[in-house]
Amino acid sequence: MNRLRSNNSNDNNNNNIPNVTLRLVMSCDVFWKYEMDIVVDRQQFDPKLTNRNQEESEAFDILSRHLCDEMKKHIHADLTQNAEHGLIRKLEEIYPKFHIHGLNTHEILYPFDPCNSAHSRGDGKIFICTHC
Repeated sequence: MNRLRSNNSNDNNNNNIPNVTLRLVMSCDVFWKYEMDIVVDRQQFDPKLTNRNQEESEAFDILSRHLCDEMKKHIHADLTQNAEHGLIRKLEEIYPKFHIHGLNTHEILYPFDPCNSAHSRGDGKIFICTHC
């Protein structure tokens, strides 16, 4: 049987691949310019694939915290490299407010799944919010 393949060379749309590349984007007045790609091992965070017996909310909290931590490291490295010491202090002040909302664990780990809710963008972009 001949199956049509997407012209998208990005393998993120394949739910059987253990890794997914996400684009983290800051939604913040101060750090709005920061974006980064991150490769996430689905086997570490998907409750169906881990050996942990966890609820969706716990799985989401763990994944969300990981993504927010990685974005903080990315911003901090850039600020350090550019000697933006005042903004480093601001990052430390704002960081506890970093969060992802409107998505669930599955929608983050499988952004191209057609069963995802309307909140899921379908392009792998995950917005980190600081003002809700």
